[in-house]
Amino acid sequence: MTYVIPLNKATVGRETRLLPPSLNARMHWSVRSRWTKAFQEIVFWAIREAKVPKLERIVLTIEVRQCNEPDLDNLAASSKPIVDSLALAQVIPDDHPRYLTELRLKSVHAKTKAEETVIITIEPV
Repeated sequence: MTYVIPLNKATVGRETRLLPPSLNARMHWSVRSRWTKAFQEIVFWAIREAKVPKLERIVLTIEVRQCNEPDLDNLAASSKPIVDSLALAQVIPDDHPRYLTELRLKSVHAKTKAEETVIITIEPV
């Protein structure tokens, strides 16, 4: 069974983000840490709500729909908290290639801000 899970935006203080900050975002390490934890929590609870069971091996697709499409290399850097959340939610034992066999990144143009979202797809292998 394939699990398609839309993610909510994260909020830290008064700021809201669709994605974790990329490595290009210049910010203090403590602020980056708060964002990382916020996104990990959102992914963790979304996975729990979708009732994703423990899986041995998976293919993960992260699809980002934004008006300003991110470069795929920035998207790859921003995806780490999402990937780490799979182990935190105990979907896979670790983010080692033995368990996460493939990571797919998709960047899709959204026409309006209301259409902006992140969707993760977990496929057992």
